[in-house]
Amino acid sequence: MRFNPFPIVFFIRHTGNVYNKKKNKRIMKKRYRIGIDRLEITYIATEVQKEYLSNPKKSEYVYDSFVLRRCECRNYTNEFAIVAKDYDTEIGVYDRIIGFLHFGSPNPNRQNVYMVFENGTLYNRNWLASRFNFGDELGFQFKQISKLDIFVDFNFNINRLFYRVYKNEDYDFVINGNKVHGLTQKVQDVIHIAGHTTRKRVFANPSPIVKNADGSLNLKIYNKGAEINEESGKEYVRETAGFGSRIWRMEISCGNHKRLKKALDKIGMSDEDIYVDLQNERVLIGRFKTLMNMLIRVQYKRRSYSLVDMMLDGIECDDWLSA
Repeated sequence: MRFNPFPIVFFIRHTGNVYNKKKNKRIMKKRYRIGIDRLEITYIATEVQKEYLSNPKKSEYVYDSFVLRRCECRNYTNEFAIVAKDYDTEIGVYDRIIGFLHFGSPNPNRQNVYMVFENGTLYNRNWLASRFNFGDELGFQFKQISKLDIFVDFNFNINRLFYRVYKNEDYDFVINGNKVHGLTQKVQDVIHIAGHTTRKRVFANPSPIVKNADGSLNLKIYNKGAEINEESGKEYVRETAGFGSRIWRMEISCGNHKRLKKALDKIGMSDEDIYVDLQNERVLIGRFKTLMNMLIRVQYKRRSYSLVDMMLDGIECDDWLSA
């Protein structure tokens, strides 16, 4: 057994279902899954390639494995839905939207070509693996991943575990590089949201959000099952997780390539490395950990500890992205 440096036992160490004789029932096995909830890829295209796709009179461009269908867009001169054949429905019919391709922004800092994956595509490992086809068929050069959200879903209330650590007086926290001493010092970069509560218990079941100064990097921990029921209706998230109705999520959102590049540099990875390994659970956990450590980490007796390691210790991971 590993040495536990912490003064309270909050680690989850279930590796299988445990039978509780006193309550005459099985204790649920703790599990988690990691995946991607947002992905934007930046490509470099030649002026000839851009000009070819800029004909406003041409509404559709047909390639070997997909079709580009022109869409109306306020922010870009050219936007296309990337539509592939969906073999889950009717073979030969282009009706599966994989994502969107756009270019021609008035923003001088957004002059490349950008592909944004449709959210449901990211929860299907086969469609996510097809990311290599699109740039190749279009003849574009991969440049970088410009936006990336990584999630870890749990089948138990990870939010409660976070607050047990956050409120423990034996720990200090380093948040955005600033040390927070004790429980009475005001914390600037952590807010607590209590949505969908009654008037009687306005602040019941809060969820934390940790942000950096410009909001380009943030961490959210929340009840994803409730969010699906009450807001998004994304049942494919529940089906992919396989946890039933109980889904709690930790999610790191990186909306700026500079932040992501800084995290990659810390671990000696390139943009190409993370692009290739997007479906490697071990690599994703490492990126998640690095990004979270940039936002928040725990200190105990002058030593720093990753909040991710504390949350995931002893919990079984479901490998589904690379399966």
